[in-house]
Amino acid sequence: MRAGPAPDHTMPRKPGGVSTLVYRPSTGGRIVRIVDGILLVWMVAWIAIGLAVARDVRDLGTLSDTVVRAGTAVGETGRALHALEGLPFVGDRIARVAGQVDAAAAEAVRSGRNSRQSVESLSRLLGVSVAVIPTLPILAMYTPFRISRVREVRAIRRAAVWAQGDPTFEE
Repeated sequence: MRAGPAPDHTMPRKPGGVSTLVYRPSTGGRIVRIVDGILLVWMVAWIAIGLAVARDVRDLGTLSDTVVRAGTAVGETGRALHALEGLPFVGDRIARVAGQVDAAAAEAVRSGRNSRQSVESLSRLLGVSVAVIPTLPILAMYTPFRISRVREVRAIRRAAVWAQGDPTFEE
């Protein structure tokens, strides 16, 4: 319930004249453009940060490549040890160690390749998340306001063209 009279959206009466309705814009055009600019800078900044995060996380994949290379080198060592299996007295021991080295090398190569794929997926996911999470809610809230503002301005322009020369409209 409102206390007091309803607001009067009319122009003051001229002596002996009739009051006319006055259009009161909801928001000034300059303010809207400033807010548009601020939001644009905000979104571009978060998209740039998202791209930087994606790039930096993707660069972690070089660690996976290093693990694959190390696993390959360990595998070559295992193959070299297999050549010593025929030595008397120590050949059996070398064969066991060579088998363990081969298994460790294969696991390192497999793990390095899997982690490379995981890093690439994580890179994309984090990049998109960092870019979208701060911008999408603001865009979702601001877009309806902006659409209604555009419609309002178009309606006023159409009314101005339609009422051209009408003294009531020009007041």
